[in-house]
Amino acid sequence: MIEEALFTRLSGFGGLTALVGTRIYPLKLEPGTALPAVSFQLIDAQRDRLGGQDGSDRETRFQFDSWAGTYESAKAVAAQVVAALDRWSGTVAGVVVTASFIDDERDTFEEQVQDGIPRVLTEATIWHDR
Repeated sequence: MIEEALFTRLSGFGGLTALVGTRIYPLKLEPGTALPAVSFQLIDAQRDRLGGQDGSDRETRFQFDSWAGTYESAKAVAAQVVAALDRWSGTVAGVVVTASFIDDERDTFEEQVQDGIPRVLTEATIWHDR
């Protein structure tokens, strides 16, 4: 499953874990979670269609949220997410990732979650097998 491969990649990337430790979460960040932290979620998934049949490759788009107590810290965490994922390929957790590219980066301030903290959003497209 691609989510497991992403978790394994992020939690094994030294530059990121130096900043967030083990605080990498699929889907959402729970209120009260220690910061800095990263959460990620699937935005879109498409399959290749070849002659009416499903191809073996999938194109998925994920959003990675870098959370921290300061804007500078959130940017540092996001930079490590980008370093871990941009132009990444390989086999992780049984998933063959053929390519990964950063598509978009945005700064935001989340007032509804974690008492109004800086958040940097990074979106990546990841091509992988089933």
